[in-house]
Amino acid sequence: MFVLEQEEYTREGIEWDYVNFGLDLQPTIDLIEASGPVIGVLSCLDEECIMPKATDLTFTNKLHTMWRGDLQPGEEPHPGREKYEPTRFEQGFTLQHYAGKVEYRTDGWLEKNKDPLNDNLTRVLASSSERYVSSLFADYSDISSGLLAP
Repeated sequence: MFVLEQEEYTREGIEWDYVNFGLDLQPTIDLIEASGPVIGVLSCLDEECIMPKATDLTFTNKLHTMWRGDLQPGEEPHPGREKYEPTRFEQGFTLQHYAGKVEYRTDGWLEKNKDPLNDNLTRVLASSSERYVSSLFADYSDISSGLLAP
């Protein structure tokens, strides 16, 4: 943990007492957040949400292919590869965190990721005394009051 931060302290000449946390979590963080040549779980979720026929199962299968699929000849495994594994559920995966393995079920993930703004929030913003802010949410106000067809 905090390996990158401590390396940055060294580069910047900051004095501190080195703390050995015993575990580098960067591979797990990359597995979740990566947006490079191999995308992480969150980037994959965003990508699947814009695909017209994507489902929670296609999302899960894509993760399995990216993180546990066969490597091409000469291809180096991604550092987070050993932190990911399929789960016993049809739709899910397991990540190795610092305290152990955590299973995630992906049922409903695409729908939750596409979730629009909360109705109460849009109503408050639509009724803002700031004309610009209220104009941004005028359509939401009309829809929630039933003035526009969905």
